[in-house]
Amino acid sequence: MKLSVNTGFLVNRYPDPNQWSEIIKEIKIKNIQITADLFNPSYPDQVLEDQVKNINKLSEKYNFSVFSAFTGGFTRVNHFCHPSKIVREYWLGWFERFAKYTSKIGAKRIGSHIGILSIPDNSENRVIFQKRCFEYWKRFSSIAKGYGFEELSWEHMSIEREQGHTCKDIDYILKNLKETEIPIKICLDPDHGDLSSENTMDYEPYGLIKKYISEANQIHLKQTSMDKRKNGPFTEANNKNGLIKALKVLDYIEKFHLQDSSNLELILELNAREREPDDSQIVEDIIESVDYWKKALNKKNINYE
Repeated sequence: MKLSVNTGFLVNRYPDPNQWSEIIKEIKIKNIQITADLFNPSYPDQVLEDQVKNINKLSEKYNFSVFSAFTGGFTRVNHFCHPSKIVREYWLGWFERFAKYTSKIGAKRIGSHIGILSIPDNSENRVIFQKRCFEYWKRFSSIAKGYGFEELSWEHMSIEREQGHTCKDIDYILKNLKETEIPIKICLDPDHGDLSSENTMDYEPYGLIKKYISEANQIHLKQTSMDKRKNGPFTEANNKNGLIKALKVLDYIEKFHLQDSSNLELILELNAREREPDDSQIVEDIIESVDYWKKALNKKNINYE
């Protein structure tokens, strides 16, 4: 398996590759999932080419790999579900640039939430917008294949208009993303799900893992509470009453992940509010979180890097 750290926590705290690579070294992690907020495909070509050279040099110096790429908090927008075709086509070009430049720093897969509908479009034309969204993902799969990617991933969310909020919707999306140039797997997030659903399986963390881990190539991990309104690092204080127990998650992966587990990426998707002391201690909290998961993997005798 791959144990990774999502780089969302670095954005605006350590924005330059020379700065954030030092933090990756301090965390002692082999793999990272780079976000579009940190490595922005909207930058001019020369800026991106310079960053590619620098990141490749730093990854060799500090022995880390950019294993995957993902959209981030600042790119959590409509994308392929925008009402304007011109804007949707812009985002297809944006994703192509993201694929082009992340492939140059070694990314093996790329992903995002699937697309967000506006409130009126969701209530009036949901099926139309979803089908259109699937076609854009199929087009993107062909583009990504051209840059050497072997897989894409999409993340199920927690509200209807962001898609994948219930098991029924997840199943519908998975069914419609079968015939693609390269596989489009699910990025499983057991913290997500529609809390208003009458079906607890739509948001119960281990129910989601059990049902969908066999369809996943990635799992986003953060500590979460019963009402899922607060999540954070895997610190001793958070773990005391947190729902996510590393050993239990790994048990479910061993039992229900029916594919080659070496293909599975466990990603710590951690961040902190811009409040003190959280902001100042985020790196320490992530170091503690990485250690927590490493201990669990070692206890289960699971090979990882």
